[in-house]
Amino acid sequence: MTQTPFSNHYNHLKYRMAVGFSLAFFVVISFLSASILYQTNLMLSNKVLDLTSLLDRQVTVALNSVIQDTEQRMNILFLPTGNEPPEMVFNGRFTALQSTGEFAVVYQDGTVRGHIDEKSAAVLGKPLYSVLNGYLPEGKTDRTWITADDLSTGQVYYIRRHSPQSIIITTMNVGLLGKMISNASLSSGIVLRVIANNGLILYSSNQEEIGTTVDSGEISLLNGRVDQPKIVNRQLYVINRSSNGWLIAATADTRNILSERNELIQYVLIICFIAMSFIVIFCIVFSMNLTMPIDTLVRRLYNQSIRDQDTKLFLKEHFGECVRQMLEEGENEKFALIQLDIDNFKQMHDMRGNTFCNRIIKELADAMQATFPENALLGRIGNDRFMVFAQLPGDSFQQIHNWCLAIQDSFRERVEKTENATGISVSSGVVLVPEHGTDFDLICELSDRAVFAIKREGKNGYHIYTVDDDVNVWK
Repeated sequence: MTQTPFSNHYNHLKYRMAVGFSLAFFVVISFLSASILYQTNLMLSNKVLDLTSLLDRQVTVALNSVIQDTEQRMNILFLPTGNEPPEMVFNGRFTALQSTGEFAVVYQDGTVRGHIDEKSAAVLGKPLYSVLNGYLPEGKTDRTWITADDLSTGQVYYIRRHSPQSIIITTMNVGLLGKMISNASLSSGIVLRVIANNGLILYSSNQEEIGTTVDSGEISLLNGRVDQPKIVNRQLYVINRSSNGWLIAATADTRNILSERNELIQYVLIICFIAMSFIVIFCIVFSMNLTMPIDTLVRRLYNQSIRDQDTKLFLKEHFGECVRQMLEEGENEKFALIQLDIDNFKQMHDMRGNTFCNRIIKELADAMQATFPENALLGRIGNDRFMVFAQLPGDSFQQIHNWCLAIQDSFRERVEKTENATGISVSSGVVLVPEHGTDFDLICELSDRAVFAIKREGKNGYHIYTVDDDVNVWK
């Protein structure tokens, strides 16, 4: 395919269009893929949130049930006694309540009515009323759950102010809390913890954590995320607070629970890769088809600008550019510049007319193409003047001799065969490169002198230019 000065621009345009279309489709596919992944991630995240939130609600309901049961037991103690002696009724009720665990009324003067285990009393501290009263700030709350610094007693304590001078205390075994939670639906990959106000872990699905204390930094972190689910380091935190103030923390490993998302990502990436491969191929083909008519038009216009439309030989300007390029690329090579001039062309034109002369010119162009090698440059530099620039082999003069005689014979035979005309000949002037020069304008001028020399000698031959005007003519 003919290369033109615009070929690189055309190729750049073609590639830029292909890249542009591909990038546009890539952006669209990326946007759609990102939207799909975002919606999927949101859906799966909500799935985890719903699961953990449901679990938290189950635990919260279980704890509230325990509180309600405890409140009912406390209220039983102070129901009206009717006609029976109050002391007898009161003692009987204490006995019934103690069968469900530790239960007592602690008075301001230090009196304890009911039963509190010595171990619990030691863990809670003395004086007991002052310790319990410290958990019930006046005007803020009249009931709360409290825990010791450890779970050595295996109990958590629920207290309620009964009067300005008395506080009711009862216990709940931590094992009961664990039993209630273990009955809840725990999904694989979810760690559930119940954390008391002082940071003591009352329950954990990781049994080794029960009885340990959460450090203050993590407590602050958890408190700051109550009712604000958040994913940190691939861990989803869902924090709720039960009615008694305890934190119910559900932690889910998103790498396990959101494995569906990872599978979807792989699927989407594969689809995107396949789609982009087809799109790139389509864009390349589309851009080539879109720009090919432009390239064809440019090549046709370019060929029209550098070639003679009658003979299809190069015009002088482009012929000169090609000669200069060959001289630059073959600095150590030998070349010959041969100028061909049709003898008596002006008289022939006056006598036979323009149509006849055009046919003669085309016959000479055909003879040149048949005589000289394919890599030789052939050009029409004037109305009846032609040029050949060809690389010479080792025996330069013999090759020039052969070429010049061959072009004369071929031209004569073609003219006589097609036009039935005789006496039409061609004269040739030869310049050797680099012996006579390497500048195109110079060797063109020297070829003119060589042609004039053969014209003076009688035409229908060739002349090799020499500085000392040593003329050798063959006819």
